[in-house]
Amino acid sequence: MKKNGKNKKPMPAKTKIIILFVILLMLLIACVYLYFNSTEIMNRVLDEQSYESLMEDKVIPNGAFLFVSNYEGDLDEYDFYRSLYNFVYNLPDYLKEAKKAKNLEDYYTDNKQELDENLGVLNFEDFQTFIDGFNSYGDLGKFQESSIDTDTFETTNYYLSFDMVISFSGLDSPLKFRVSFANREMSNRSTVVFEKID
Repeated sequence: MKKNGKNKKPMPAKTKIIILFVILLMLLIACVYLYFNSTEIMNRVLDEQSYESLMEDKVIPNGAFLFVSNYEGDLDEYDFYRSLYNFVYNLPDYLKEAKKAKNLEDYYTDNKQELDENLGVLNFEDFQTFIDGFNSYGDLGKFQESSIDTDTFETTNYYLSFDMVISFSGLDSPLKFRVSFANREMSNRSTVVFEKID
């Protein structure tokens, strides 16, 4: 058959196979790209979800990167972040309850384990001293942020200690604490101790 005065030759089989191979190769590359791209997106979503669940009950203070690099103990740094979370979110309630208590020693005895774990006090005298450090404060309000003073790290046999400031919404200026995080589990010492600095 003639079209515009020219004969059209059929495409050789070899050329058809090459074109088909190129098309299949492009489809394969597209499928591989989509597979790995969707896997990467899914991994990112899963990583974000696992990070959120990992950080759910923890507070990471500013300067935490230097805390991790200075800590040479056996405990997991997330133990510190959990303890800091418990401290900053429970402290306002403990102070309110302690001020309302008719007898502070009874309050301490009734809540000893929780107070020891969350405040780092092991006896009533330590608790009394801790509470006395807040006598001039009203309602702390809600926790806002915390920062480690990265120039104050000091390592002893039992603890890595450093200064930290913690901000609460009810205060004009942040509270200052000397924080000590244990190098290992000890039955006669708290894992984390928070001492208020004036």
